[in-house]
Amino acid sequence: MSAPSPSPADADTAQVAIIGAGLAGLALGIRLQAAGMDTLILEQQEDAGGCVGSLRRDSFVFELGPCTVPDLAPLEQLWRLGGAELATDCEFLPLPPLVRFDWPDGRRLDLTGDTEGDRTAVAAFAPADLPAFGAWRSGARSWQLRPAPRFRNSALRDALTSMGLLTDAAPARAQQIAALTGGWAVRGGTDRLIAALVRHYERLGGRLLLRHTVTALSRGPAGTCQIACSNGFSMKEASVASSLGADNTRALLSTPRNSRRQLAPAIFTVHFALRGSWPGIGHHGLLMCDEHHASVRAVRDKGILPARSSIVLSHPSAVDPALAPVGHAVFRASTIVPNLRQAPLDWAAVGPQLERAILAETGQRLIPDLADRLVMAFHTTPADWANRLALPGGTPFGLREPARAAARGLPDNVVLIGAQAGAGAAIPDVLAGAERAASRLLGQLRSAGKG
Repeated sequence: MSAPSPSPADADTAQVAIIGAGLAGLALGIRLQAAGMDTLILEQQEDAGGCVGSLRRDSFVFELGPCTVPDLAPLEQLWRLGGAELATDCEFLPLPPLVRFDWPDGRRLDLTGDTEGDRTAVAAFAPADLPAFGAWRSGARSWQLRPAPRFRNSALRDALTSMGLLTDAAPARAQQIAALTGGWAVRGGTDRLIAALVRHYERLGGRLLLRHTVTALSRGPAGTCQIACSNGFSMKEASVASSLGADNTRALLSTPRNSRRQLAPAIFTVHFALRGSWPGIGHHGLLMCDEHHASVRAVRDKGILPARSSIVLSHPSAVDPALAPVGHAVFRASTIVPNLRQAPLDWAAVGPQLERAILAETGQRLIPDLADRLVMAFHTTPADWANRLALPGGTPFGLREPARAAARGLPDNVVLIGAQAGAGAAIPDVLAGAERAASRLLGQLRSAGKG
């Protein structure tokens, strides 16, 4: 997947070093290479992808990170920058524009993005809130975050704010549902998208080094940065883009970290495979709990793991049956939990208990014989994210502050990218952040006469 390791002499010719071959690092590398800049990406893992990727077990494909691409336009732009077409490297499947909300008392609300159909559904569910729903829905795109009016019906309010709350929007600032108007799934799993990005990056002359863990950054003369890796590799760069987050990047620079910087909540996910098929369970739904608002605030503001919380249920094989063997299906059930700084829970003990509770709730609400059909199940915890990717607090959702605040005090030639750069961890946020970083780095290099 990656180019051969460059010699130290070759490494010195790179104008920008990018730490991390996740979605942001690859997107930034593509933009800079297409603009004529020479880049090198250093990735500590054996594979690219970071928080985005798939896990393959016994003919099943489980999605580890985001499994929905709300808008293809930013990706298509990356390919056009290099004179290519996205469709030549990666295939996408349209998602049905449906979000289904289920409550314990049997209430259900289906929203599809169709204006009249959604108005009819809301009118039946909470007629007094129809004007507020119209104001909230008007003009919003699928991935944009925007304020919502107040809703009288608490269940409707919880539903419409659920996705924003799960990615750390304040409860008073309701936000748009990520999948309300559909989107796209990557055929074969999101790791195929990462592989396509790597191919496109390397076609443009970019170089990717896997198993290269950056251990130190030091400021050199004339605004350069010296980079050292644990395997002895080192290089000197004019500019650095880091996807490690503000505190980890400051640690590499041996500058003070802000231990009081607030992180977003983390996520706990149960991946499971079942015998059978469920055409009635769509790609995306939420199993709402009666105490949704309170449970989210308990996690977000107090660092408490609630007894019950809402569950985001994904059914990827509903759209791409090839993710599971014939006659089987794969699911993913996620809920927010305190990050490791909020509550250093013993996830080796808590994880199996929470997995059983989520499977039991899913079975009770949707699949009564789930236990009999279960082929395999495993879970990922904040500790897993912290151990695998060194994510601060074990949260893939980044910081509860804007990107500018996160980068305050860093050298001008060190730029933060990715989900850890600030608030907002959705794919469009990460791609937009890479575009902003590219613009800044290109401006700096050209001002210095190096572009």
